[in-house]
Amino acid sequence: MSNELNLLLDTGLTLTGKVYNVAGTQQGTNVSMTEVATSQYSGTFDVSTLADGNFPVHFYNGAVLVGTGELKIKDGAEIIPSTQTSVDTIDTNVDAILVGIATTIPAQITALNNLSAAQVATELATYDAPTKAEMDAAFTEIKGPTFTSTDTLEAIRDRGDSAWITATGFATPANITDAQTALTTEINANETKIDALETKAQADARQALLIAEHDDTQATLAGLNDISTADVATELATYDAPTKAELDSAVAPLATQASVDTVDGIVDAILLDTGTTIPAQITGLNDVSTADIDTALATYDAPTKAELDTAQAAIIAQVDANEAKIDTAITQATLARKHLTNRDKIDTTANTLTRYDDDGTTALVVFDLKDGDGDASSTQIYEKTPQ
Repeated sequence: MSNELNLLLDTGLTLTGKVYNVAGTQQGTNVSMTEVATSQYSGTFDVSTLADGNFPVHFYNGAVLVGTGELKIKDGAEIIPSTQTSVDTIDTNVDAILVGIATTIPAQITALNNLSAAQVATELATYDAPTKAEMDAAFTEIKGPTFTSTDTLEAIRDRGDSAWITATGFATPANITDAQTALTTEINANETKIDALETKAQADARQALLIAEHDDTQATLAGLNDISTADVATELATYDAPTKAELDSAVAPLATQASVDTVDGIVDAILLDTGTTIPAQITGLNDVSTADIDTALATYDAPTKAELDTAQAAIIAQVDANEAKIDTAITQATLARKHLTNRDKIDTTANTLTRYDDDGTTALVVFDLKDGDGDASSTQIYEKTPQ
């Protein structure tokens, strides 16, 4: 039976069959062998996933090796050894072939050589062979009236070979090196521009400064509720409000629309390079001759797949890092602008101050308001702390 091994061992054993490859690694799962007759064991193995070749089979009674066998596999199935019947069939076919070679075919060849002299003479008498003059006239017509020795196929081929040696319009190794250098320079230049953008720590420091100044201003304004004109005049006389120049100075380092536009311009330039300039340069590289290619290939130290994978991973990591820096700068600038310009609202019941997002309804941050004693207050505000 296909995929089945049978063996004779002592009766009463609990046998397990295991298939191994030539490296000694087990293939598939264990197969329980069945004692189909006294001392005769049989088991069917799944060989559908095995490669072509010979696979040793070990038989264990518990942990003890008690016998071995072998499976010969071809196209996911066991190769069954030839039987005497199949050998007899092959022998009959070979005998028939030998008879054909020794008797039938020679007789057929002999039958072909039975032309008489009269038959040959008859055929020659009716055959109108071309004369030399007729053949010369036919060749002259084929060559044409202006044919010279330089028009022969050999001469035309020789001219083609020499033309290849001096052919132009292909990229030279120097062209390829120049294009690689230009591409590297452009990438490095863009990386320097992106690295020059504000870091998260710098944005955080500026944001903290703006929030502190804004909190001081809000605390002062909150204290104006239900006070006299004289109180207002006294406070205004001592209040050192930030000037427009000071506010402009604090806001200027933040990422503005102009700086975002600059980054966008840089990205557009990169897209142009990768979408138009570099493909055009690559197209222009196709002007190398056969000799140039042979010379370059003889000395070219091509990068290995591992080297290419490493370079690709480094480029991807750098692009991801720069993208994260840009996203962080934009996010921090937007948040700082919201804290500086957006609407605040004091809840006199909860003694809180809420700062809202651009939509005027979504809270950005909620502060607890306290007086000088640390008690909750919305009228005698001394400090505020974010919840």
